Amino acid sequence: MSVFKNKGILLYLIILLIHCISIYTSQTGLRMVSKLALMPVLMLYFLSIPKSGSTKSHTGLVLGGLVFSLLGDLFLTQTGQGYFLLGMVSFILTHICNGSNFLRIQSFRFQKLMPAIIALLVFVLATFFVFQLIQPELGSLQVPILIYMGIIGIMGILATNLWVNPVIRSIAIRYLIPGALFFIISDSLLAMNSFHFHDPARWDIPVMLSYGIAQCFLVIGFGKLKTGM
Repeated sequence: MSVFKNKGILLYLIILLIHCISIYTSQTGLRMVSKLALMPVLMLYFLSIPKSGSTKSHTGLVLGGLVFSLLGDLFLTQTGQGYFLLGMVSFILTHICNGSNFLRIQSFRFQKLMPAIIALLVFVLATFFVFQLIQPELGSLQVPILIYMGIIGIMGILATNLWVNPVIRSIAIRYLIPGALFFIISDSLLAMNSFHFHDPARWDIPVMLSYGIAQCFLVIGFGKLKTGM
């Protein structure tokens, strides 16, 4: 496990790079294998980190988020609306795990709601723009997409709320808030490409890069909380 502790993130980034290259070169087999290898590497990296000090971050929630992400990745390698919905449900559970962990780490304080309020306003504006763009082609997926947007938005707001905790503010600013932001960016790009642009050659790599960066930031941040840094 020490190998993953010292080199896990480097290995993850190499696999992410290989995955992006496989998208660009249209190597379907390598693309699937590399995509499905990403989350297991992050899980092994996180498990290799020794727990020390006191932290409210829950290891089970972190691993749960990664397991559901792996399932989502698997479902989205398949075609068809049914697999798309299964992927969406999987990532909803990922966001619930991460959001619950953020709330466990830092609950809302009514006297310190400004970061969460700013995040809410930004998210509402961004959601309105994305939804207006994709709504004409959603069809029966309109309600599921709205539910998904609401849940990922709550996750982002809960991440931003970590700012109010001076003990973990540095970790939140460097890793957890950017991780949540990149996740929202990735899902927004995926939605716009799936329901508006219809141009995988142009958008698949940005979607996966932002998704890979999001997961990397989140796991590094949770790992630092696990060690009490």
